[in-house]
Amino acid sequence: HRIGGAQGDALVVCGHDWEEDHAERILTYGKLVVAAAATVKIQGTPVRFQFGVHTGPCWAALVLGGGATAPRYMFIGETIDNVKAIAQTGVPGRLHISDTTREEIMKDY
Repeated sequence: HRIGGAQGDALVVCGHDWEEDHAERILTYGKLVVAAAATVKIQGTPVRFQFGVHTGPCWAALVLGGGATAPRYMFIGETIDNVKAIAQTGVPGRLHISDTTREEIMKDY
């Protein structure tokens, strides 16, 4: 799911499919997005993306904060806060992962 932010940011949330290599496949996808993003330009200026990946639970809710005429679908929880912090403090053009995600992909090694 893509959830847009106020400053042009976006959050992509992926449900777990319970496959052993889920985290690895998400990171493979992330690497492809990083490579594709490096080719994006707006009016000749390269767009700078910051990426973060975190593994953990989150919840989705329909929030009526803007009134019943403007409901918003939101993801909430510590996982969302963690991935936002990872992306915001990361180096643009690089894929950053949390310790939790690193532990997930390293558990079989």
